[in-house]
Amino acid sequence: MSIERKFGISLASVLIATVIIMIFATTITISVNGVMQNANKMSFANEINSIQMSVDSYYIANKEYPVTNENILIDVSTISNIEDFKEENIIEEKIILSKIDYEKINFITLKYGNNSSENDIYAISQDTGKVYYVGGFKVGNNIYFTLTDELKNIITSKNNDEKNMPIIFSKSEESYTNKEITVTVKVPKTYKDIIVTCKDKVYDYTEKDDYYIYEIKDDENYVVNVNYVDNDGQKNKAEYEVKNFDNNSPTIEVSDNIVLLEEYNEIYGYYNINCNDDLSGIKYIKYEYGKIENNVSDYFKTQGNIVTDNKVMVKRGYEYITLYVEDNASNYDVLYIDI
Repeated sequence: MSIERKFGISLASVLIATVIIMIFATTITISVNGVMQNANKMSFANEINSIQMSVDSYYIANKEYPVTNENILIDVSTISNIEDFKEENIIEEKIILSKIDYEKINFITLKYGNNSSENDIYAISQDTGKVYYVGGFKVGNNIYFTLTDELKNIITSKNNDEKNMPIIFSKSEESYTNKEITVTVKVPKTYKDIIVTCKDKVYDYTEKDDYYIYEIKDDENYVVNVNYVDNDGQKNKAEYEVKNFDNNSPTIEVSDNIVLLEEYNEIYGYYNINCNDDLSGIKYIKYEYGKIENNVSDYFKTQGNIVTDNKVMVKRGYEYITLYVEDNASNYDVLYIDI
């Protein structure tokens, strides 16, 4: 008698193998998703932390927050984790934030908060000084609106070692001015071969906390250059330009003749004038009847007639008109019109 043996794979074996493969695939997918979520969380944490640090530095230097004129109203009644807003003044389930002016804190390129959508922006609470990501950053089942303790712990972990900390620039004056402007530069101590220069002069530093601090002062517009080697051993350069200094007075031109009005009594005509300021721009133009010679600038801060349509009205009974023009850097010029 002969016995015939057949070798093959049973259905049970196929099912077991399939289950094992599915378990491995699911495990790998979960692992990859976890790595991506952690990377995204790290990226967001570093960015909002950098912005918060820059906002804090700006406020210390200027005693105001770097904001635009645009306010953001957040309805917290639709937000599940209202804990992020626990320090804020909530009125009728709403919070008012101010949109950040990125140029004032020298942020040009952002991964988040770059206005790609209505809520893709960073804003500040002027009550607490905290920075918020208006749209909320979702990672897995969590949504982050601000720099939480969890995100801070990620940033300060040993594995990161402050690798992504930015170089921070802050100015003593953001508006136009005719006075000396100081730029404070904060460079993380983790960087090497740091050279800070301005107009061929190399600057020394002081140390505070985790930063080298450089102070540049000048009474004109200038550019600060920072050359350094980062934590990856790469040579880098940061640049900051001061362009809000103006010590040139505005100019005034007055027409030679009075334009007479057809119907007049006390006011019988006007001079056409032209004022110009190429840098900071004209703040206001005023005039007064008579000759104002003492403390002219102080006088026109609160008094005088505002020039409209570039016309200075001529009034009976006066020999002179004092014409005053001031620019946005507080430079001024005075012209006496001999009627």
